Amino acid sequence: MGVKTLTDARYFSAMGADILHFDLNPESPYYIDIPQYKAIIEWVEGSEIISSFDHLFDEKKIRELIEIPNVDGVLSRYPDMLDFVHRLEPDLSLYQYLDGEPVDADLPISGVITNQWIETSVKQYILYSDVEAAMDGIRQNSQTSGIALHPGGEDEVGIKDFELYDRLFYGEF
Repeated sequence: MGVKTLTDARYFSAMGADILHFDLNPESPYYIDIPQYKAIIEWVEGSEIISSFDHLFDEKKIRELIEIPNVDGVLSRYPDMLDFVHRLEPDLSLYQYLDGEPVDADLPISGVITNQWIETSVKQYILYSDVEAAMDGIRQNSQTSGIALHPGGEDEVGIKDFELYDRLFYGEF
C-alpha cells in the first residue's frame, strides 16, 4: 500500500506480492506523482499494479490514469468511484477499502482492504500498521487470507533494510 520507490516496488514484486498499490492523491502521506508512478511501473513485473485517486472528479483525468499501460486496477473507498471506473474500463480489477461498511455486492470486486477481518466472499487484505503488527496478526488469526502494508521509507535513495520484510515473507517469526 502506498509504494513510492522503485526499490520497494521491485523488492515486493520479486517476493511475490499480489498487488502493488500507488496513491496518486496529493493529500496522502503516501502520494506519488504521476511521472514517477509511470516510471516505476515500467520496471515492475509479476504483481498487479493498482492505484488510488479518490480526489479526482474529472472524467478525462481518470481516464488518463486508468489507460496507462501496466495498470491493472483501482482501489477506492467509494463504490461510486469504482462503478465509474468499471463503466470506463470493465477489465480493470476493482478493490474496495472498507472501514466498517459492507462490500458493495453490485460491483465485481476483486478484493477488499480492511483494518480487521470481516466475513466476505472476496479476497481480503488486512492493513497492518507495520511488519511486526502483521506478524502478530498472522500468529493470532488463522483466517488471514492476505496482508497489506505500507513499505516505509528508504535509508538513502536505493538503500533500505528489508530484514523484517524478509522474515515476514519467509515465515520466520
